[in-house]
Amino acid sequence: MWAFQPAQPLPLGIGISMVAGGLIVGASLSPDICRFALSPRRAAWGCALAYGLGFLAVLMLAGLPSLAAGERDVVKIMLALGLGLPAMLTVVLAAWSNNSFNLYSVTLVGRTLRPSTPQWQLALAAGVLGTTIGLAGISQLLVPYLIWLSILIPPIAGVYLAHAWRHPLPGTSAVAAWRPAASGAWALGSGWAVQPPSWGWGLTPVPALDTLLISASASLLSDLKRRPVIRLG
Repeated sequence: MWAFQPAQPLPLGIGISMVAGGLIVGASLSPDICRFALSPRRAAWGCALAYGLGFLAVLMLAGLPSLAAGERDVVKIMLALGLGLPAMLTVVLAAWSNNSFNLYSVTLVGRTLRPSTPQWQLALAAGVLGTTIGLAGISQLLVPYLIWLSILIPPIAGVYLAHAWRHPLPGTSAVAAWRPAASGAWALGSGWAVQPPSWGWGLTPVPALDTLLISASASLLSDLKRRPVIRLG
């Protein structure tokens, strides 16, 4: 396992961005789950345990056997070890739990974009679209998909962080509307991550971190220029 040598080694920053790409969507959508926490402290502990320990364990349990067996498909590894039933249960339970959360989150997003559409219609449309894309073989494009996620999703988190830092108290009034400044901050962060490879430099060796920093900075600057937010209560 330790003697494994990749045919085409990737820079460390790209590897980190690929790992971030596999995680960043869930992290950015964590408010969808944390809204049910009994307190902010418990929400923070839940995220720390899930992303600091749980996700690390998943990577180790998936990556180390893959290196030892020379196979990337975890199910094939388990089948080769004679673990047919556990392999089937792993696939079923993982797909069930992950896609339940995905369906819940995408329905919330759909309600934001189309508040007048019944929730069950949004969930049905999302389920059909996701199933169609899966059957079309999107798993064969996993590496490019993770790289693009690491470029396009962290800027959203950057906008979240900037807003939370500027308005940390509960009760802040918020109006559901398109905000050009926030969209511009996202576009700026994403564009920055795409360009530095052609320039040969970046803010950090990790493109995913560049996108977050740029979008957070742009969002913060635009927020400072806006009039003070009216607080309720």
